[in-house]
Amino acid sequence: MRRGECKMINLQKGQSIDLTKGNKGLEEVTIGLKWGGVAKVKSDNSEGKGILARLFDKFANQPVVTNKSGDIDSSVVSLDANKNQVGRVYFASRRSAGIYHAGDDTTGNNKFGVEDNEEIYITLNQVPSSTQELYIVANIYSGYSHFGEVGNSYMRLINTKTKEELARYELDDFKGCGGVILGKLYRYKGEWKFKTLGDGVNSKRLDGIEREILRRY
Repeated sequence: MRRGECKMINLQKGQSIDLTKGNKGLEEVTIGLKWGGVAKVKSDNSEGKGILARLFDKFANQPVVTNKSGDIDSSVVSLDANKNQVGRVYFASRRSAGIYHAGDDTTGNNKFGVEDNEEIYITLNQVPSSTQELYIVANIYSGYSHFGEVGNSYMRLINTKTKEELARYELDDFKGCGGVILGKLYRYKGEWKFKTLGDGVNSKRLDGIEREILRRY
């Protein structure tokens, strides 16, 4: 690996889970992207200490927000059976058949989702049959140099109806990476599955990440 290249993180790479097989009630999934300040609190070891020491510990143990604000974007890149790109859903183009992006959180403080900073909703039976793969990606738009600077960040896959969390991936270990190819939803024998990818990308630009998807997979 050359200096300046991102650190590639393997998050159980290649592992697949069934989404609709054996779970016929699963019609819609939510992709949630979360980032923001991390509160770090030291343990309280004040027993046996004097008044001044306990007072110092009280202030030392207060939560501290460690990271700055910034804009991280979530997107879905669609491919057909021949690995040709047929679409993208992101903050500037928020809707396609079966896929809807709730909105762009530009600071990490303005949520465009029920719980997470950004959410994308996928109604599986409305995705065109010609679309075989939906790649989930995250990229830094502004405020950070790489994901190693981002605190308390993750992507999760949720059953929209029941709110059950199906999968979660922490993003703060992708040091040096401007983007992350998190995973893909894909059709297999008439059912939908999800496969973990967890590949870091140097580029912060969505079009650069799209080129990596087409090259790697």
